[in-house]
Amino acid sequence: MRGVAALVTLALVGATSTACTSEPVDAEEYVDHDEYVLLYREAVADFPERLPEGVTFPADPPPFEDGLIGAGNGAGMAYFHWSCAWMDVYLSASPGDPLRAEALAELRRWPGTEWAVEFYDDPGGVWDATLDKAELGDLTTLRGFYEADCAYYRSVEGR
Repeated sequence: MRGVAALVTLALVGATSTACTSEPVDAEEYVDHDEYVLLYREAVADFPERLPEGVTFPADPPPFEDGLIGAGNGAGMAYFHWSCAWMDVYLSASPGDPLRAEALAELRRWPGTEWAVEFYDDPGGVWDATLDKAELGDLTTLRGFYEADCAYYRSVEGR
């Protein structure tokens, strides 16, 4: 389970900072908190994916601790809100409910989204395997993703 949560966490870390290296940090890849919020708001205003009925984007993204914020995190937080919303729908719907099929179709699109193509790396196919297991009734790994990666979504949506 930790490996699954680590995969998504690493996607965000990749968009957030560089590993310890002797290479200089490219200032253009990092933004301050105000620009991060602006980039999030721009992403939300022109978001290409559909949210589930009744779900909206929060006005602001989750706060980041002090430090470097990767420029991709503004849009990344919008995509994580989107994916968390569809995970919530899938995990909340009963087997056989058409909402489950709709949510699964949306979640399968995650690796091909504009943000994921640039920042998300899943060479082992963990995401697809997670969805395959969920489709067969094993929600353990998907629930693990939801619990590990969707705290902000749950707080703003009251879940």
